[in-house]
Amino acid sequence: MRCCRSGLFPLLILPSGIGAAGADTLPLDVLPPSSSAAEASRRQQYPLGLIVNQADNGFIVPITFSHGHYLLRAQDLRQAGLPAEKLTGDWVDVSAMPDVQTHLDTQRQQLQLRVPAGWLPAQAFSHKQPAPHYPARTSTGTVLNYDVYTTRFYNGALRTFAWNEWRVFGDFG
Repeated sequence: MRCCRSGLFPLLILPSGIGAAGADTLPLDVLPPSSSAAEASRRQQYPLGLIVNQADNGFIVPITFSHGHYLLRAQDLRQAGLPAEKLTGDWVDVSAMPDVQTHLDTQRQQLQLRVPAGWLPAQAFSHKQPAPHYPARTSTGTVLNYDVYTTRFYNGALRTFAWNEWRVFGDFG
């Protein structure tokens, strides 16, 4: 009786510490991650909403998460209102920018940035005269609402229902 099929070789497993490598070998039940899988887990790109100082302008931008940092295109940050002189290069690490706080809201799929107010374009809220106010106008009149329903039953019977409503309106209420 043979122990294995032709063409297959039995696998001999040696305990760690025995063999040519000696005590420097890794345990057999632990494999190092492949370099491409490790790099992919460290650098990933997500399409997220970009919120600057709690203002949601509806921007969905590609954001790269790499080694614990958020990288955004400078063009997307300029479109969100950040000044060009604060942005260095085509891709900007907003996590490393001074005076910028980042927060990833995973439930809303948003990257929230808090930047100094001086970085954003000036906004003005004025107390100019509000839109004109027009008083309500009334007139006297009447309204007649009515509904008529007719139903024919399977045995040939016919029923008609009528309903009406009169309303009078004017200055009196």
